[in-house]
Amino acid sequence: MSPVPRVTVVVQRVVLYTNVIIAGLYSRNGASFRIIKATLNKKLEYAISPLVVLEYIDKIEREAKKNHLSINQYILYSLTKTVAYNEAL
Repeated sequence: MSPVPRVTVVVQRVVLYTNVIIAGLYSRNGASFRIIKATLNKKLEYAISPLVVLEYIDKIEREAKKNHLSINQYILYSLTKTVAYNEAL
């Protein structure tokens, strides 16, 4: 009996910068959305530093204010839009 060959799966790790997150949540077109989709489908693994988290918070606050939404409303809107699209795939 032949030994079963081992298969090693390497998942790339990426750092998701704020502009990629915002662009990916805002539009389904483009590389930013494809990167977010790949992380949601576990084809890419993402890493975050504390400084990037603070930048996310700042950017979300500015985007929410620009769209006349509370921060919670903006986050829920963005997440709902992303989840709805992924379910349609």
